[in-house]
Amino acid sequence: WLLIVLLLHEEKPLLREIADVFIRRPEFFIQLLGEHVLIAGSAALFAAVLGVALGVLISEYRRLAPWVMQGNHLLYTVPAISMFGLLIPFTGIGNLTAVVALTVYGLLPMVGHTYSGIKNIDPAVIDAAQGMGSSRGQILRRIKLPLALPMILAALRTMLVMTISLAGIASF
Repeated sequence: WLLIVLLLHEEKPLLREIADVFIRRPEFFIQLLGEHVLIAGSAALFAAVLGVALGVLISEYRRLAPWVMQGNHLLYTVPAISMFGLLIPFTGIGNLTAVVALTVYGLLPMVGHTYSGIKNIDPAVIDAAQGMGSSRGQILRRIKLPLALPMILAALRTMLVMTISLAGIASF
């Protein structure tokens, strides 16, 4: 509010007009903030769930890894504004297009870091778990995912920043 008060006392009419809009229509800006949070949050949730699932899948079935990672990198080379434009014929203009595009962009760090985190686990640890009689699912849940968690959390942090920043472009 201090900034708005300072802007009101400025001699520049454009800044004064911007400050007036903020003061006269705060509900409009609160609504826009809510939409931004909803779009970015749902895209981040979808990207996190799909990214970790895909990362686990390609770490278990290594033959799929090059295909999935190359496809992921290929999608990431498309500029954000173009991705929104490419999706319009399929999803229309609106929040669905934004969520789909933001989810696609969020997949790269999630899939890559999950895969790297699981792939770089010391094979001796997995051999020891197999020697103790652990099933494939137990090894995944009790050993691989906890050991890969720092990489997954780093990806989540990166993905959240990307998603929140790209959601601003989605509004256009």
